Amino acid sequence: MDRKEMSAGMTANTRLRWYSGIFLRPVQTIQEIVNARPVGLGIVTLLFTAHLLAVVHWTAGYDPDWTRAEDLRFRLLNAGFLIAVSVMLSLWVIATVVVLTLVPHVVANALGGRGSFTGLLSGLMMSCSVFLLMIIVALPIALVFALRSSPFVQIVIPVRDATMGAVEFITPLWLLILGGIVVRENYRMSAVRAVLTVLLSVPVLLIGSLFAAIVLWLGLFWAAAETGQLL
Repeated sequence: MDRKEMSAGMTANTRLRWYSGIFLRPVQTIQEIVNARPVGLGIVTLLFTAHLLAVVHWTAGYDPDWTRAEDLRFRLLNAGFLIAVSVMLSLWVIATVVVLTLVPHVVANALGGRGSFTGLLSGLMMSCSVFLLMIIVALPIALVFALRSSPFVQIVIPVRDATMGAVEFITPLWLLILGGIVVRENYRMSAVRAVLTVLLSVPVLLIGSLFAAIVLWLGLFWAAAETGQLL
């Protein structure tokens, strides 16, 4: 079955199955994804996850002072600022992922792999759904922590720190493993060459990610200044 026939045969149920498959049947699921190359669905997944992560981190890291309720309300209702941040985050996430995907693509081809850039891009974007684990863990903790008057806060804080520390360590490691599977399946490479591709790509990816993060923070600072609201 070629890619067009596979895409035509895909149903909403199939797409939903991919999300559970990333967690439960990663190899089989990634095989299907790199063959189908669902770039559009990958972009939607990536942006949804990025925005949800941004909200969770803002909520968990924000120490609200309810005596400044007016200031908080202004921040939440400042539509101009929120739209600017959302657009900037979306453009940054898509551009960063596309550019950084070029690195393992070039390395894989140099090592003799033969696969498509869109297959790799789709696989990596869909793999980002593993961050939903972090969101599932962080949301209830962030919600309780936001209620400063709650008597459970002193208990929740150490639990939050320990839990988030574990999840933030496991999730990127899991994503790295999934990335290796995506490379292997997309380029029909051996496990050894796939691991070598990932290892050779990581230093460049880390430097690129650091540069991208600096660009994002400068953009957020500019957006805050333009809307009269510094973060």
